[in-house]
Amino acid sequence: MSCDHLTDPEWLVNAEPERVMAALDTAGGPEQELAAAVYRASEPVRRKAGAGVRRQLLALDAARYGARDLAAQLMGSRGGV
Repeated sequence: MSCDHLTDPEWLVNAEPERVMAALDTAGGPEQELAAAVYRASEPVRRKAGAGVRRQLLALDAARYGARDLAAQLMGSRGGV
């Protein structure tokens, strides 16, 4: 059973990191697996960061992983930053 939230940039930014980490293992399909890898990339640094920093780090990691759509969504939807 996959977690549809894994491809929702606002959920990745704003959800409690423990909740996101628990959902990563449920990734199903290439898009969710890529989002899970992106989230794991800087997780220790992001864990204690505010939403604005989490958004920037996620966008940077998404770009590094070649997830252009996710990076653009993260930087295009800047709610609450």
